[in-house]
Amino acid sequence: MAIEIRAGRYFSALWLVTALGQDWLMALYRDEGETAFTLVQRFHDADDEKRRWYTATLRGNEGGMPDEAAARRLVVELISAYRQGEQIERVEQIDLCSSDPDFILARLSTVMSLKREWIH
Repeated sequence: MAIEIRAGRYFSALWLVTALGQDWLMALYRDEGETAFTLVQRFHDADDEKRRWYTATLRGNEGGMPDEAAARRLVVELISAYRQGEQIERVEQIDLCSSDPDFILARLSTVMSLKREWIH
């Protein structure tokens, strides 16, 4: 599995979380014509080098379209809940707010160029 950046897919943000011996990547996006956001999560365990992928669909009240701020709050709450059980070292949020693949890739390239060794 991978996080696919493509035309028609609006990316709100990415989150990079590190804990002792683990890192966690999350992407929040909504495809064109969809009413719900999708949250893709990838957990990486340094001990066994395994990567585990999970996906969740975030819907608004009564199955309607959630606003972007509400979807982001859910992600932050998820990180906070995780933080209670793990020793979090770092959380970085990369705001994208775009469906332009060129912009998103350029933004991510900038982040990666900062030599963040903890991003796997």
